[in-house]
Amino acid sequence: MIENFNSWQNTVQRKENAEVEWFEQRKAEIEAKRQARLDKLNAPIEADNSPEAVRLLELRKAVQMFLATLDADTQLEDMMAVATVFPAYQAGKAYKVKDVFSYGTNGVGDPQLYQVLQAHTSADDWKPEATPSLYKAIGIAENGYPEWVQPIGATDAYNKGDIVSYNGKIYRSIFEGANTWSPDVYPAGWEVVE
Repeated sequence: MIENFNSWQNTVQRKENAEVEWFEQRKAEIEAKRQARLDKLNAPIEADNSPEAVRLLELRKAVQMFLATLDADTQLEDMMAVATVFPAYQAGKAYKVKDVFSYGTNGVGDPQLYQVLQAHTSADDWKPEATPSLYKAIGIAENGYPEWVQPIGATDAYNKGDIVSYNGKIYRSIFEGANTWSPDVYPAGWEVVE
């Protein structure tokens, strides 16, 4: 009787192992297909002169032209929903104030968007993450609120009533005037919302 039970238990274990192995294989196949689709979408279609590629390139350019009309101060959530469509940062490009581009990835793996703070022509050694006088990282935290970013002055400071996510908490600016301080540097300028 014990031998039959052990044999049955071994059979069940082998079936469970086979099911887990099958599941892991399917999961890997699905991930490989997803990655292949992403790679195809991110491939430079400029090199492909087929009519479909030309149409896709024109559509991407049209979407980028529309995105250039959005305001990061009031439409950030819409911008973040299509972050992959924003043009990539380029050295040697003339940028205008409020231009938005993607560079690198943010903390949740999405493209990191940056907003231009000063009109200039970009240079190889003026990378967005290292030049806060030229670029401001913009984005939305997982809780849906804009991430607090260090303002460079009154032009991009937080106004009274602005809500931000900072170190996992939600804060509202209660400072009369241009609030350029983080909640931990000047707590009297902020109130915790949640």
